[in-house]
Amino acid sequence: MTDPQKLEDTATISPSSSTTLAHDSMRTFIARLIALVLSVATGIITAKWLGPAGKGVYSGTLMLVSLVMIAPAGIGTAITYELTKQRKSLSDLLPSMGALLLWICGFAWVGAFIWALFRGWSPVLTIFVAAVPCSVVLAWQGGLYIGIGRIRNLNVQSVLLALATLVAVMLAVILFHGGAIAALAAWVVCMYGAAIVVVWHALKLGRRSIKEPLAPTMRGLVRFGGLSSVNLLLGTINYRIDSIILISIMGVASFGIYSIAVNFGELLFVLTRPITAAVTRDIGIRDAMGSALITAKVIRTCAAIAAAASVIALVFGPWAIDTVYGTRFHDAAAPLRILVPGIVAFSTAGTFAAFFIVQAGRPLIISLINVAMIVVQAGMCFALVPRFGMSGAALASTITYVAGALMNTAWFCRITGVRFWDVWILRLSDIRAVRVALLEIAGSRRWRADARDARATTGSDVV
Repeated sequence: MTDPQKLEDTATISPSSSTTLAHDSMRTFIARLIALVLSVATGIITAKWLGPAGKGVYSGTLMLVSLVMIAPAGIGTAITYELTKQRKSLSDLLPSMGALLLWICGFAWVGAFIWALFRGWSPVLTIFVAAVPCSVVLAWQGGLYIGIGRIRNLNVQSVLLALATLVAVMLAVILFHGGAIAALAAWVVCMYGAAIVVVWHALKLGRRSIKEPLAPTMRGLVRFGGLSSVNLLLGTINYRIDSIILISIMGVASFGIYSIAVNFGELLFVLTRPITAAVTRDIGIRDAMGSALITAKVIRTCAAIAAAASVIALVFGPWAIDTVYGTRFHDAAAPLRILVPGIVAFSTAGTFAAFFIVQAGRPLIISLINVAMIVVQAGMCFALVPRFGMSGAALASTITYVAGALMNTAWFCRITGVRFWDVWILRLSDIRAVRVALLEIAGSRRWRADARDARATTGSDVV
């Protein structure tokens, strides 16, 4: 069998240079970090001014919207697939995207009114109905910009949306003394502002003549997007089933506290998801072996970065919770420490998914892994939460995430022939590649000269 190490050391992969990928990764990381800081600030404000119950209503409503938006979010993955692997133009996809937007909004609104007939109308349901159109557009935002190679636009818009949401929520709950519904209304207004920008930009970029017929293009998006939506649904249940079971057993106030631990733990994802976003297009357009090599390199690099950062979370996380959120949320410290190892293990799931879907065209692999994880996690949550509370939910999640990472690895190695240790064991060349990226991003002449020397030392164009 061909040695992946030798292939990686000698390969020259053409679609994007290492410099471009490094720049995209670093810029995306910085943008996501800024957006995350702003989102955390928004969470702090809602926690301090609304209390555990109000924070539970705010976070729970956002979770409800995200769950419902899983179906249209799968279309976003299909958009990336059509623009990269199938080489279609944006102008060919826009009419189908518009028609699908109308259909999805219609189905969501009908479902909301049917729910209201049986359970009554509520302010939360009003927020949901209002949020549907903008949420659908933003669910496609990432797939659109990644597919056309406009990662910079995605980064800028993500930061601006997070900033606008922070300001709007501050005005709603601090200046106007509103409750959770006022904070949610402010969030919806900001979402519409961002969605309008995305629609305007898509129409501007897709003004060329349309060559593809509407119906077949829609069927293609729905067929591939449907499989991706199933995976997103299963993946979201994987990430949130502990919270759902915790709410059903211990109530919304406990969830408000537990959500702090989850949010703190998932800060680690800000270190890995930007890199995955930056390389997803290249994973799709490269040849099979080149795609496998860059996927493995990103996985082991991201895992090492997340593991290093987890030490900070384990040591300073509980102190940060008490300092930032107050002693009312002190009980989130123990679940946080339990969650961190599992989050580190599963921080690479997005990169595995990018390869299975965009390169291999086999989303069913992710479905099977997610189903197995859901069964394991649900069973463990029902067994552990009544006895250990929030710590039981965190333990069930960590064990499940580790098992999921192992299943992803086994399937990836089976398809590509890449060895297990080539996926997870960090190499000296990986460290040098990260150093190259940092040096080149810095932009000074002296650092650029050092970067050229460092790149010559690595002997690899794969970052």
